[in-house]
Amino acid sequence: MSNRAKESLRSDDPLRDVAQRLLDSQIKNDVRSTSDLSRVVEAGHAAADRQRTRLRTFRDVLLTGIILTTLLLRTTRIFT
Repeated sequence: MSNRAKESLRSDDPLRDVAQRLLDSQIKNDVRSTSDLSRVVEAGHAAADRQRTRLRTFRDVLLTGIILTTLLLRTTRIFT
């Protein structure tokens, strides 16, 4: 199975099985279903987008916390 499908799709996702079947048929040189292939690619991209969104949100929260902590420490240092 392609790495993107393995990393992006949950193990219980039916599209993961479709991706595995498509890969198996590619190895056997069988005809692949373009609609199935399209769904797998679309699901892989959507899952990757969700992962990037979660990572960006985590980064933003972390940077905001660092900036606020830095400002708070500078402010309290001035008054002490």
